[in-house]
Order: sequence, then structure tokens, then C-alpha cells
Amino acid sequence: MDTTFIHIVGTRPNLMKLLPLYSEMSRRRWPQKIIHTMQHADFALNEQNWRDLRLPRPDHAIRSDPYVGGHYSLGVKFDRLISLFEVIIPRIANPAVIVYGDCDTAVLGAWSAKRMGLKVIHVEAGLRCGDMGMKEEQNRVMVDSLSDVLLAPTYDACDNLCRSGFSADSISMAGNLMIDCMMKVKYPKNAVKKYTVLTLHRPANVDDAAHLKKILRVVNAHCRKVIFPVHPRAGSSLGGFNPKSYKNISFSEPMPYSRFINLLSRSRLLITDSGGCQEEAGVMGLPCITFRRSTERPVTLSLTNRLAPTFDHLRSYLKKLPDITKRIEPSELTGWNGDAAQRICEAIEYEYKATG
Repeated sequence: MDTTFIHIVGTRPNLMKLLPLYSEMSRRRWPQKIIHTMQHADFALNEQNWRDLRLPRPDHAIRSDPYVGGHYSLGVKFDRLISLFEVIIPRIANPAVIVYGDCDTAVLGAWSAKRMGLKVIHVEAGLRCGDMGMKEEQNRVMVDSLSDVLLAPTYDACDNLCRSGFSADSISMAGNLMIDCMMKVKYPKNAVKKYTVLTLHRPANVDDAAHLKKILRVVNAHCRKVIFPVHPRAGSSLGGFNPKSYKNISFSEPMPYSRFINLLSRSRLLITDSGGCQEEAGVMGLPCITFRRSTERPVTLSLTNRLAPTFDHLRSYLKKLPDITKRIEPSELTGWNGDAAQRICEAIEYEYKATG
């Protein structure tokens, strides 16, 4: 393979998906480069996870300051990152671009590559929650529309792409790289279950301080021992709050990935708004409540996940805590057994043989 595959990443979840695919491509001796946009620039989300996962350092680490006059500007961020891509990517021999998930970095990487006439490969294609009011849903649709190779994590994601009119030849049921990464982490499979884990980072849940504190009050009222690794976005809304107001919640810094997986393995319940955490909980057999109006990972609802679109739903589930915290045997889905990176490389090989 003489193509140089450029991995464009920017957020914490991107790193977990990058690790197994980069490792498999290295095993096959395929040329690779990493461009890191620093979309998550906070040390707790960025640097400590590079170290924890033992990822190779990025070939290009670029950071675009999206603030103008103290105000966040999405337009400035997009303009600066696209300008940097236009300088870096043409210098790489025979490139193809791989983007991950539904973050802004994926949109900008795919758009820039497409404008240059390059092949775009989308890992985690086809996920849909049906809520176009969510920025992530907008990004999913845009990245898929710009991509030549659509690597879906589940069969329902494949169905979404087919219904949207994408050619079946461009779609592969590749499996879930997040689970590949999770299976590389050593964690106890039968640990004593001690606590509830809470994670929140979606703008709808954390940007409004009053809304976020209401979530904490409800969780505090119904759960006795809660560990809450505070995402920087949530932390900015909690400035000046008194943690003693929530006697059942222990607040912590964001954790490196391997430590967080070990935390989940010892928990009896997960309350989250994260897509990846829904998947990890499903594979672990960990009961999960997702506090969102919808989920782009409906397959998790057949595993251990319960969707709580309102506070009434959240309270109702938490009142039934003894019932929903019984351990459920882990389920195995196609491509969720640690072989997604291999399946992805096979799909890419097929694409290059088919198109020449």
C-alpha cells in the first residue's frame, strides 16, 4: 500500500479510536501520519490520554484559537483550521484522509480533503439520533456526505446510510474501534460493584449552570455513592458552587482512559450523556441511564442502556434502582469483539483494489 493515510483527530474519543487502527496499519506497514487539531486542548482530555494510551506523537499538532475579542467564533476556528490543512496535507505524498466520529475536526478534515480531490474515509459512519438540532447530528450527516469509504460500527448504521441513498459499495460494517481500545485495557471482570459513575459533557446538559445543578440534585437525592469526573465544559458552569451541597457526590478531575475503564468495572450504575460510554457499558454488562432526548447508538438500548429524555424519566429510573442495577451478562455484537481495526483495514484494501 503506497498511500499515506492521514489520521485527523482532535478530541478525547478520537484518540481511543485512533489507537487500534494506527496499531493495525503499523502492523501492515502502511504509511501513516497524524494531524491533531487540539480541539480538546485541556491537559486532562488531551495530553494525559496520549500518555496513557502510549500513542505516537502527532506529526502535526495544530491549534486554532477560536476566540476573537474574548468571544468564541466558530467561523474563525473553521477558517484557521482549513487554512492549516491546506498547507500541511499537500506536502504529504499520495495522501488519503481518515476522520473519526462527529466532532468539528472530522467535518473540517473531510471538507478540506474533498476540496483537494482526496479520498475520505469516515470511521463511525451512519450513526443517527434523528435530532438535527444537535450539532453532532449535523456533523454526522455532513461528514458522511463528504466521504468515499463509510465504515459503520453497527448494522443499523449501515441501514441508515442505505436509506440516505449512499451506494452499498461505499459502506462496510466495520465494527467498533472504541471496543477494540477498551479490550486493550486490563480491568477486573468480576470486581465488587461499589458506586454510581456520572459523566456529563453535552452542551444541552452542562452549558446552563441551573440545568446542570438540577441534574446533580436529582442524582444526589437518589444515589448514595456517586463519582463524577468533571469534564472541563461542565466545570466551567460549576464555578463558585459548593460541592458540600451534594453530599453523595464525589467530584474528581477527568481521568485517563484506562483509569476510567477500571472505574466503570467497579461501578453498579452509569449515568451519562456520552455515546462511547453507552457502548462501553453495554459490553461490560453495566446498567446505564443516558440523560438525553435521543441516542445515535440505539443498539445499546437492546443491551444495558435506558434512555431518559426528561427529569421525570431520570427520577423514575433512579427510584427503581434495585431493579436496574442488577448485573446483566455482557452481549457480543458483530464487530464489537476487538477485531474492528482488522475489519477496517480489510475494507480499505477492498476499496483500493476496486477503484485502482
